[in-house]
This record gives sequence, C-alpha cells and structure tokens, in this order.
Amino acid sequence: EPYAIGFLMLPITALIVIVAPVAGRIVDTQGAKLPVLLGLLSLAISALLQSMLRDNSSLFHILTAFVFVGLGWGLILSSAAFSAISSLPHTLAGTASGALWTIQNLGGSIGLAIAGTIFRHAERTSLMNGLAASDVHLTQDQQNLIRSLLSDSNEAKRIIGEFPSAIAESIWPLFRNAFMHGYSWGFLFLLGLSLAAFLVVAAMMQNIARKELKASA
Repeated sequence: EPYAIGFLMLPITALIVIVAPVAGRIVDTQGAKLPVLLGLLSLAISALLQSMLRDNSSLFHILTAFVFVGLGWGLILSSAAFSAISSLPHTLAGTASGALWTIQNLGGSIGLAIAGTIFRHAERTSLMNGLAASDVHLTQDQQNLIRSLLSDSNEAKRIIGEFPSAIAESIWPLFRNAFMHGYSWGFLFLLGLSLAAFLVVAAMMQNIARKELKASA
C-alpha cells in the first residue's frame, strides 16, 4: 500500500520538475500572466476531479486528478517567484524570495487547516446520519466509540471487527462513505479557493496591464 501511494503521487513530482522550466521560459518571453492563470485553472480542475472521487473510482480518474496537481504547481511556482523578484530592485531579490515562500507556506497551512476542518465535519456528519438511518441499534457508548474511531482507520477496522458480524457489515461501509464524503467537501472548498484566486489574479494582472498601457501612451 505505501508503494501504491508513492506510485500515485509520482506524476505530481515529475510534472513539477518538467513543467517548471517550461513555465520559466514562457515567463521570460510573455510574462507571468498565462502560466499563473493556467496553473490556477489546473489546480481547480484537479480539485473538481478529486471532489468526484469515490471508493470505486478508476485508476485513470485518480491519476488524471494528480496530473493536474503537478501541472498546476509546476506552472505557478516558478512564475510566482519570477513575478515577486522581478517587481522589486535587485538588491531586494533575496527579501522578495523569502517573503514569497513565507506567504506560500503560511497560506498553504491556513488553507490545509480549513480544508481539514471541513473534511472532519463532513465526515462526522455523514457517519452520524448514516448510523441514524441504518437498521443498526447501538448504545450511546457504542456510538461514542464509533465517533472516536474516525481519526484512525486501522483501529476502526480492528474494533469494528470485534462487533457482531451483522453489525460490523452494516457499519464499515458507512465509514468508507463518510471518508469519501469528507474528502469530497474538502476538495470542493479547494475548488472554490482556486477559482477565487484565478479571478483575483486575472483582475490584478488586467489592472496592471491597463496602467502600463496608460503610462506608455
């Protein structure tokens, strides 16, 4: 299983390495607008595809979603770095680079925290609704135990396996559905975030281009 996860993540790293130099050449000749916007659009497509993932999704679906992640980050990283550094005097290049990475890490941490909160809330809500709608009758202590297992799938498998077989067979699918429900909502949030960033960046770059045009007139 760890090897399978590593294989699935490989397209992300490979594409970042391949695409970043290409994006750098585009920035040198045409500016950062096109690579950054295409990168944000790629991340939005990946988030949409990942929000549609189910436990029976095809390998092609999964790999396609990860390909767009690598494509998006490959386009954005070098382009954003170039924009940040080139917009300031050469003496401040180091400061600009450090500030860029700090902002990226801070923004990534905040976004991940919010997405994780959405994931956990949606996962827990789905599981509780599933238990309430099922024919399985559990005591309050059993329900509390099941809720506590959401954070550890391996422990969930072990403990639910100790339940009577009829109950275990009814509960375990609810866990899988709850995880995928939370996963979907987390990536819907990231989809909205990517689209919002696309619109903001497009508007900012359009405004910059308009000012440059006026200045040259």
